[in-house]
Formats: sequence, structure tokens, C-alpha cells
Amino acid sequence: MYLLDTDILSNLFRPTPSTTLIAKLATVPVEQQFTSSITLGELVYGSLRLDQGAGRCSIS
Repeated sequence: MYLLDTDILSNLFRPTPSTTLIAKLATVPVEQQFTSSITLGELVYGSLRLDQGAGRCSIS
């Protein structure tokens, strides 16, 4: 079981995410990948703080 934190998930939203991270996550079955409600809240809060044109993306 893997609990993915804010740093890991936000890395995946970057224009060029870490290839090492992508390769590692590809080896972990999706049913073993989890995150917390705190992490979700941090991602939503962070996305709301971004300027309209500065890399904003939809999490929903």
C-alpha cells in the first residue's frame, strides 16, 4: 500500500513530471495507491492560489 502525499501528486501535474516517479508508480497496482483527505485539501488550496494562466489545471 502506498499513501501518496502532496509532493508526489503535485509532481505529476507539472509540465515535465519526474520520469523516475512515473516509472515507480507504474509498478504499483492502482488499487494499492491511496491519498489522504489532507493531501486532497492541499492540492485544491494550491490550485486555487495559482494565477489563471500560470499552470492552473483541473483536479476534478
